[in-house]
Amino acid sequence: MITKLDKQSLNVIRKSFDEALKKASENLGVDVNLGSISYRPDLGSFRISLKGELKQSGDGKSSAQLEWEQYYSLFSGLKCEWLGREFKHDERLFKIVGLKRNARKSPVRLSSNGKLFKASVDWVRMHFMDEKSQ
Repeated sequence: MITKLDKQSLNVIRKSFDEALKKASENLGVDVNLGSISYRPDLGSFRISLKGELKQSGDGKSSAQLEWEQYYSLFSGLKCEWLGREFKHDERLFKIVGLKRNARKSPVRLSSNGKLFKASVDWVRMHFMDEKSQ
């Protein structure tokens, strides 16, 4: 039982929630991820952000794939086949994982070592142009 809120107790809370959400997400067919946790030790309260999405649509595509296919053409320079592709920048491997169409300056979502990043279309396109010249 947790009696005070500190970083150690929040790690225990996160681990417990992750295990419970993993079971629930498998049963429901959705992907669920815990986001940040903030806490107020003086009030004894905490807040956890949660994001979820359908694992697959009826045709076997994830919601990220569907969104990419539907909206990539709005951003000149992106290609449909780039979703899921990897490229290196400063010895770090990035993977294109999605698109946030409301983010006009940096709509491309990237993943590297479990962390999410955002990038501009020009920055991503530059890395694929470098691949062609090599």
